[in-house]
Amino acid sequence: MNTLIRLTALISLSYTLTILLKTGDITYYINPRFVPLTKFSLSFLLLLSFLTLVQFLLQLKNGPVTKNTARGVSILVLLACLTPFAFPPKMLGSSMAEQKGRLSIQRQATPQQSDLAQEIDDQQPQVIPDDMVQMKAFTNADGLITLTSNNYLELLFDMLDNQQRYLGKELEVTGFILHHKALKPDQYLVARYAIACCAADATIIGFVVEGTTSIPDNSWVKIRGTVTHFDQDSQPIVKVTSIEQIEQPTDPYIYQY
Repeated sequence: MNTLIRLTALISLSYTLTILLKTGDITYYINPRFVPLTKFSLSFLLLLSFLTLVQFLLQLKNGPVTKNTARGVSILVLLACLTPFAFPPKMLGSSMAEQKGRLSIQRQATPQQSDLAQEIDDQQPQVIPDDMVQMKAFTNADGLITLTSNNYLELLFDMLDNQQRYLGKELEVTGFILHHKALKPDQYLVARYAIACCAADATIIGFVVEGTTSIPDNSWVKIRGTVTHFDQDSQPIVKVTSIEQIEQPTDPYIYQY
């Protein structure tokens, strides 16, 4: 019986990983840089499943060996494998953001700041000698600064280093609407989740927008606006000139590589 439970757990885990890798939903749980390692782990699990199957067939032929070891572990693994089917993969939303507390990537860490935010801050890029080159690299001919998944953290860090340079600048950014409890009633956040390793260490980042909107939380938008000032936590405050509701991106997270 133990061998059968272990075999079922291994096959279930292998199947779960295969489905997540095939659909791409694995990135809801881990940083894409760990996908090759996950594929390697899947190969090992398939080999282990085959060896366990051989062991099970031999026991059917020769008679089972009575052992009670590892049954509990196998059952726990089996239950974990069923989790993605009981709770379909989806992006972290506003409810998780409320649990994680005040959003911030600052020079001085606060008690509420997440470990990931501090880790990102400690590893921020060094300011290059010509401090205008970095901003110009992401600015189009009209002077619009566009934040993408590839340059999001780099630009955000540069804003913290050079706040005066960004005041009055127009930017375009995408994210989901979040009315965070730490913000004022006439403010909301255009937010993204930053992930270093996996969804468990996700931290909320984004731009505070002054004003109100009828667009509900968790809805994805593209905004264009002007940086008016930075608050006491060095959070950039944006006055929106246009807002457009969009579909959720295929890969909604910002990754720290």
